[in-house]
Amino acid sequence: MGALDSLLKKQPQAIVITNRTVSKAQELASAFADLGNISRCGFDELIGSGHFDLIINGTSASLAGELTPLPAQVATAHTQGYDMMYAAEATPFMRWMNDLDAEQTADGLGMLVEQAAESFSLWRGVQLDTQPVIAAIRAEMPSLT
Repeated sequence: MGALDSLLKKQPQAIVITNRTVSKAQELASAFADLGNISRCGFDELIGSGHFDLIINGTSASLAGELTPLPAQVATAHTQGYDMMYAAEATPFMRWMNDLDAEQTADGLGMLVEQAAESFSLWRGVQLDTQPVIAAIRAEMPSLT
């Protein structure tokens, strides 16, 4: 279940899954509907829907240097943005969130390192301190700090 499982454990008021292809959003929403208040819509349906506390970009758009077609109204200064992708420079999604004065933005580098550490722990039985690893990678990618 990935990120959705962790989010549902926090018991949010609602989760909205959106996709360019509404049927794909519907598939995901239906698969997890019994676990919480999960709905689905297309990007165009977000217009007029209000704002969100957290927006997660799980698309591959950032890998292509593109921005998902989110309407600006979905974010406020209190919205947090998380892009599951990471790069040496801020992703288009992170730049968009920053332009909207989002409270906080983050990329997927930490998730990548944490997943690797979890695999290492499962195989070796050793818990790693991931913060020095993340700091070392960020030091090699200074535009992300």
